[in-house]
Amino acid sequence: MEWISGRCSSLFRYEKVKYITITDKCIVIFYRLSQLAIIAYIIGVNLVCQHGYQQIEEGDVVTITKLKGVIVTNFSDKGLIDDKDVYTRVWDISEYSSAPSEGCGFFVPTNVWVTPNQTIGNCDEDPYKEGANCTDNSDCIKGMDNILGNGHKTGNCIPSKIIDKQKR
Repeated sequence: MEWISGRCSSLFRYEKVKYITITDKCIVIFYRLSQLAIIAYIIGVNLVCQHGYQQIEEGDVVTITKLKGVIVTNFSDKGLIDDKDVYTRVWDISEYSSAPSEGCGFFVPTNVWVTPNQTIGNCDEDPYKEGANCTDNSDCIKGMDNILGNGHKTGNCIPSKIIDKQKR
């Protein structure tokens, strides 16, 4: 209870700064000499001796890239990788973009984490996504990318299983 009353009483208290005049010459001389010493240090040591006005501060720079779209990797038969099928794939945005991790650097990811039991194959498109539904091979142009769909088109139309189930 005392804590609350102490806090409330400070709301109704007014303080005023009181100015005084020092007439003792020794104290005034000491005060002015200490001010002069601080100013002399700043000018003499920092600016003149150490050339502080010439010092340069280098900034830290981070480059952020915003990647959009999909990428397809397809290795040739040059023998660089034993299991090419694992790395021949479609990459989406979450797989090849990353946040900056250091200053004054530009990071380009060059490593792949392959999760077990993944298979590479062709899958049908979602009929509810714009530009992803196909009915024959002319709708599925080889090499075209559909950012909203399953990625890189192969040229072979795989009709959606969802539409087949709805027709039955």
